[in-house]
Amino acid sequence: MTMVIQLMDGEEVIDTCEVAAFVNGECRGAARAEDGLYYLIIAGEGSGQAIEIRTYTMDGFITLDNRLTYATDQNIGTPWEPYVIDLSNLPTSIHSVTADDDTNWWTLQGYKIGKRPLQPGVYIHNGRKVVVKAPYANPQ
Repeated sequence: MTMVIQLMDGEEVIDTCEVAAFVNGECRGAARAEDGLYYLIIAGEGSGQAIEIRTYTMDGFITLDNRLTYATDQNIGTPWEPYVIDLSNLPTSIHSVTADDDTNWWTLQGYKIGKRPLQPGVYIHNGRKVVVKAPYANPQ
C-alpha cells in the first residue's frame, strides 16, 4: 500500500517530521518529507486492518490519523492531490491553559513540560497548537 501525505498547520506546510504507519502497534513504513510531501510505503498482508499514521516527539508517538484501513495494493493520495492531515485539527486533552508566560508548554498528550521544547514537534502553548520546527536558540 502507498500513501502520499501532506502535513499542514492551517495554511502552513509542515515538512520537518517523520511520519510512520502502524498496524496493531507494528511499524509498517516510515518516511521523511521530500518537497513538502511524505511518500509512505506500507508493507503487510491482510486487508481490513486499522492503520495509525504517527509522528514522534521527545515525549513519544503522536497519532496524526487513525481513520484508514490497510488494503493490499491500494494507493491513497498523489503528488498532485495528497492526503492532507491538518495538525491544527488534532484532538487534545487540554481544554484551557491560563498562564501567560513562556513556561506554559504542554505535549499533545497533556503533559506539562514547563519550557519551550528543544525537540521539533507539535505542542500546546497558551491554549494553542504550536509547531516547533528547529531547536530553539534562546537569544542573548
